[in-house]
Amino acid sequence: MTFPAVQELLDYWRAHPPVHLSVAAALGQGAAKAHDDFAALMAMAPKGVLAAKG
Repeated sequence: MTFPAVQELLDYWRAHPPVHLSVAAALGQGAAKAHDDFAALMAMAPKGVLAAKG
């Protein structure tokens, strides 16, 4: 997945969060984590592309 695609997905999720996150927030469960930040995601992909480990 390229960084522009990740950024677009994160922007969409900020505007329209997945239902399980909305429900958790409404119930006061969970908080935003540092990895939700685009800069933190960029730091995880030194070659510029996020790839699954395995």
